[in-house]
Amino acid sequence: MQTQNLNIDLFVGKKIRLKRKMLGMSQKTLGDALGVSFQ
Repeated sequence: MQTQNLNIDLFVGKKIRLKRKMLGMSQKTLGDALGVSFQ
């Protein structure tokens, strides 16, 4: 189960990164838009 969760997390993260880069958006800009910050 943990391996499956890790695979899902990696998949979602890659999709978010791809879309963010396609939009020319930085991690900070995305975080600000979502109301979250890097920890």
